Amino acid sequence: MFTYVFRLKERLELEGKLDDEKESNLYVIMNNLVEDFHSLLEDIALPYLDSLKSGNIDFLKSANGKFEFMFFLCLQYFRTNMKAAYL
Repeated sequence: MFTYVFRLKERLELEGKLDDEKESNLYVIMNNLVEDFHSLLEDIALPYLDSLKSGNIDFLKSANGKFEFMFFLCLQYFRTNMKAAYL
């Protein structure tokens, strides 16, 4: 599902059917898809961040809690570094 829009763009390019309007629309969809994904992960991380603010790290005792939080941290780290590299 995540890769559908990227494969569609590729197919339209190969078939010579990708005009400026379609490319612009696909760009918006791709950008929103990535931003929606990051927003979802940030929503998942909010309870963990609230726990940390309260000094509670009990969520790290759970394999799922630890995984979700570490995944969020890694994603933020690489996302921030990638943005910094392009500035």
